Amino acid sequence: ILVEVFFWLYVIATSRRKIEKKYGTIIALAVLLAVSSSVMAYVNYGQPLLMGIRAQRSWLMAILMYFPLSQLIKCRKISVPQLMNMLDAINFIYMAIMIAQFIAGPNHLFLNVRNSIRYGSLRLAIAQSFLCISYFYHLHKLLTQKKCFKSFLIIAVTLFTVIFVNKGRASTILLIVPSVLMMLSSRLSKRKLALIGGSILICAIFLSSSFGTLFLDSIFGETSTDAGTLIREVGRVFYMDRVLSSPLNTIFGCGFANIDWPATYVGIRYGEGITYNDNGIYGLIFYYGFSMVVWIVVFTLWLMHDSWKSGKKIYVFMLLRSLLGLMTLFPECYTTNIGFALLCVIIESGENMESDKAHALEIHPGIHK
Repeated sequence: ILVEVFFWLYVIATSRRKIEKKYGTIIALAVLLAVSSSVMAYVNYGQPLLMGIRAQRSWLMAILMYFPLSQLIKCRKISVPQLMNMLDAINFIYMAIMIAQFIAGPNHLFLNVRNSIRYGSLRLAIAQSFLCISYFYHLHKLLTQKKCFKSFLIIAVTLFTVIFVNKGRASTILLIVPSVLMMLSSRLSKRKLALIGGSILICAIFLSSSFGTLFLDSIFGETSTDAGTLIREVGRVFYMDRVLSSPLNTIFGCGFANIDWPATYVGIRYGEGITYNDNGIYGLIFYYGFSMVVWIVVFTLWLMHDSWKSGKKIYVFMLLRSLLGLMTLFPECYTTNIGFALLCVIIESGENMESDKAHALEIHPGIHK
C-alpha cells in the first residue's frame, strides 16, 4: 500500500494535466460499496466504521490505482506496448520463482505465500490477474503471427503454473475454456486447428489424470463428503439466510467483517471455518449485498463491450473467465493487486492491440500514432 501511495504522489507531481477518466465514476462507486459495507457491519455487529474500512484497504487501493495509471497512459508517459513488455518480464520472473518453490517442495519453503499439499505435492497460491493479461495477449499473437516463440513460452509456462503449481480445479478449467473459445472464434487455419486439437488432447489427458478425476468429482458432487466442500455448502446456506433476513441486508449485505472485532468473529462463524473468500459470489453478497452483484455485472459487461469495440477482443475472454467463475472465485474487479486496474487502462487506451500497427509498436515502443 505504501508503494501505491508513493506512486500516486509521483503521478500527481509529474502529470498534472486534467484528463477525463472513462471508468472513473463506476470505480468511485467501489468506495461507496466499501463505506456501505462498513456501515452494515456496524448495524449487524456493532463493529466500528473505521475497522470495516481498514479491512478493505487492499482492494480499495488496488482498484483506485486505475486513476494514476490512466493518467500516465493518457499523458503518454508510457505506452500500452511498453506496459505489456514490462508485464511480460514481471510475470516471467514471478512464475520462475513460483516454479522454483514448487520444485523445492514443502520441506524447503523460502516464499511467504499460502501453501498446502494437494495430490501429494506442494500447492501454492498464485495471483493470476497479471498472468492472464499476458496469457490472453500472447495467445492471440500465437494465433495470428508466424514467429512467436516468446508467446509460446509465456503460454506454456502460464499453463504449467496454473495447472501444476496452483492446482486450482476451478481456475484451471476457467483458463482452458475461454482459451478454446478464443481459438474457435478466430478463422480456422491448419495451425489453429492443430492448436485446438492439442488443447483438446491436453484436456483429455488432464481429465483422465488423478487431478482431472478429482475435478470432475467436485463438479458432479462426488466429493460432497470432503470437508472443504461441506464447509462451503454450509457457508453458502448460512450466508444466504442472513442476507435474505431483511431488505436492508439483501441490498447492502451484512457488512464487511474485521475478525479483530469479537462480535463480528462470532457473528460470521469464522471460527467454524466459514470464510467469504472460499465462496465466490456468495461471500461477496454476504458482505456487500446484491448491490455488489449489480456493480460487478454492469462493470464487467461494459468492459467486455469496450474491449470488443476498440479492437481488444482478446480481453473479452479474460472477462468472460471472470464471470464464469463467480460461483467459486472472486471476479477480476475484486482482487487485491492492480491487475484489474491495468486491464481497465489497457481497454480504455485508444490503441488497437490486434492490428499490425500495434505489433509494430511493441517491437519499437518509441513509435506513437
